[in-house]
Amino acid sequence: MESIKSVLRNSEEISNCYPGRVKIESEFKNCYLCIVKNKAFVYEQAFFIIRAKTVFRKPKIVVLFPLTIEMHIIPKDEMFAITWGNADKQLCEFNATDEAIKTFTTILNDYPRYQQEPFYLGCSHHKWVWFYQESIPVALHSPCLITKRPNSSSLLIDHYGKIPMEAYVSTQLQDKQNEFTTSHDFTIAVLTWNAGGYFPKTNKLREWFLCQNRKYDEPIEAPHIIVIGLQEMCELTKLRGDSIREQEWVNYFSAELLEIFSPDTYENVCQSSLVGLLSIIFIKRSISSLVKNISTFQVKLGLKGFTGNKGAIAYRFSILCSTFCFINVHLAPHKQNFKLRNDNINTISRTIKFSLPNDVSYSIFEHDHIFWFGDLNYRIDSISAGDIIKYISKNEIQLCLEKDQLIYAMRSLNLFPDFREGEITFLPTFKYMIGSNQHNVRREPAWCDRVLWKGSATLNRYSSCDSIQVSDHKPVFSNFSVKVLKTDTSKLRELRSKIYQEIDDLHHKYMPKARISKTKLIFDEIRYKFLYKDSFEITNIGSSRLVYELISDKWLSCSPVTYNLAQQETVEIFVQISIDINYLRTQRLKLGSLTKFIRVLVKNGSEYLIEIEANVKDSFIGYSCEDLCRLWPSISLPLLPQPLIRIVEYLRKNAIGMKNVFEVKFDSLLLAHTIKLIDSDKQFDEIVTISSVVHVLLEFLKTLEKPIIDGEFVDTKINMMHIIGFSMVKHQVLDLMNPANVECLRYIVEMLKSLVGINHGVTSCYLANKMYKVFFQAKDLPQDKKKNRVLFLEMLIST
Repeated sequence: MESIKSVLRNSEEISNCYPGRVKIESEFKNCYLCIVKNKAFVYEQAFFIIRAKTVFRKPKIVVLFPLTIEMHIIPKDEMFAITWGNADKQLCEFNATDEAIKTFTTILNDYPRYQQEPFYLGCSHHKWVWFYQESIPVALHSPCLITKRPNSSSLLIDHYGKIPMEAYVSTQLQDKQNEFTTSHDFTIAVLTWNAGGYFPKTNKLREWFLCQNRKYDEPIEAPHIIVIGLQEMCELTKLRGDSIREQEWVNYFSAELLEIFSPDTYENVCQSSLVGLLSIIFIKRSISSLVKNISTFQVKLGLKGFTGNKGAIAYRFSILCSTFCFINVHLAPHKQNFKLRNDNINTISRTIKFSLPNDVSYSIFEHDHIFWFGDLNYRIDSISAGDIIKYISKNEIQLCLEKDQLIYAMRSLNLFPDFREGEITFLPTFKYMIGSNQHNVRREPAWCDRVLWKGSATLNRYSSCDSIQVSDHKPVFSNFSVKVLKTDTSKLRELRSKIYQEIDDLHHKYMPKARISKTKLIFDEIRYKFLYKDSFEITNIGSSRLVYELISDKWLSCSPVTYNLAQQETVEIFVQISIDINYLRTQRLKLGSLTKFIRVLVKNGSEYLIEIEANVKDSFIGYSCEDLCRLWPSISLPLLPQPLIRIVEYLRKNAIGMKNVFEVKFDSLLLAHTIKLIDSDKQFDEIVTISSVVHVLLEFLKTLEKPIIDGEFVDTKINMMHIIGFSMVKHQVLDLMNPANVECLRYIVEMLKSLVGINHGVTSCYLANKMYKVFFQAKDLPQDKKKNRVLFLEMLIST
């Protein structure tokens, strides 16, 4: 188990684990099937298939599925398959025990019932599973079509328990967040620029910091947070970056911000570079002490991940109860690399794992506010450079935006799910002649430099700075307003208690209530093979629907076992008791007056008990010949049990037309009646027939503790018959048998011998073929063994 835990963060724990096998590349591999939950959101659980550790390999997460309403477990030929949403395609096949499947399907009926939003990359629930994004099937990254979800409040009474209640309370707390939080208005400036290796000597970037241009002529007030993302802050030929240039940029920004926004001052809380990428985050000193849990992560994308000339720098931190994530990227260039850029984005989102003290980790999707910016390098498709310049010169940029690769990818390929971008009203940011606002006609202009965001932030400004002409890219600025939340823990505690109290009040008000017509069922006498019946009624007297389930011993059957009753509806429950040979053998020491109970379990309600009082009688059926001689001794024939004597003597006296007896349809009720007369030591009445007594004999032989003739002895000796003769074979077989079995066998055989002949219409061969199965207690035998045993029995009867 410890090796399996090693593939999880400390923020997750395994609640259930079962060994199983998963189908990988058409071959089944041993694995563990685990239910994993997040400690902070215990109602959000996921199904992990984890390959176990071996001497030659580490444990690994093979695949995972969040336990949401989209997931379906489908039985399939000794294994199970997982499908997603309304699609029939199987995403995974695995073997598991019935207990494991029952656990999985039970949990599937818990939290998903309160799930009000589809699962996908960027959804508001199960954010934590995206830390393991590489193990999540691609089909799960996009929302899928599923049946409309019911409103969570309507499910409250129908589904009452700790885990689903946590899910319900969580949704209630989200809806009532304003009752236990106070919000503080913060502003954030997110600035991105591909500097093209340029370094400013003067304050030429002032408009960029102030988010100013011809559209926004008024400067912004000093933001609480300033995020600066540079690409190509130095020449990309310096594959290890340029620490001197990095510090020059940091010093420049610090000085500029001090001059521009004075008297407000800023603290550089985050700074990191990756070759040409530089990310810096400045926070107003007045609030910098609120910034906690800072972490950074870098992703190299150049040369398939070996160099950092292309890549990403990501930061995360928290302020009060709100979490922020900023990702500065420089992606693959050139129009034809559209798919590679999409892959770059997926690699970045999948790879980034922020680490905090105490082994706490986060993916980018586990944050309230996410900002993704930089030189994304997306281009314009299907329009020539000349036409692009012609359109933008006429201010017809919408014609170009219709062919923008990023807009297409976001709309049609589900790239950046749930991310937004402000309206683009500015000219393409690339490629310019340095020192002018003229596009380079040899390169197609494009909006390479972008700012996207996810969360509740409000965009105030989004544009570029045309006046800055020192790079082939224009700087892009964006200004946001966000509400940073502060939780009042005492109010949160109070509200949570109030919600739970409302749940309890509502639950008790609508808790299903039942009226049971009888509390006790009495069965005076229960005998072997008889069927005894009674009934009682359940009435729903509550104010909601009532679902019950009946639980009882196997020998006591109820119907219907479960039912869904409307208000004031009544259902009659039929109870049947029938004891078979298995019950007799296992319960013999407890026979007599028994008291048992039928449990009536009302879902989300009380449990009721129906008492069953029964007097169960023993029978001679199912004992050994030795025990029968001891318990039912005969005075006249002390080596034989009395029940067998009664059966055999009746057949001696009444066996006329025996051949028809085996062809007559079996009457189970008459069989039970005949056995009851023998058990009670009463005379056979007029109802008893030759047929019923013959079937009692068959039942007697079939249910003996051990066969009256051991077939293995016969199989061993019969092959010697042609050498030593049947008489010697018979003696050898009988010598190996229990003495009581031998006496009973001889007694029965002598009676069968008397039946053979013209008067009764049967032959020894006929009797042997009809009765060998009960003599040997054999169901299906190989042809050679069947032939040997029938021959032995035939010779036994005929000689």
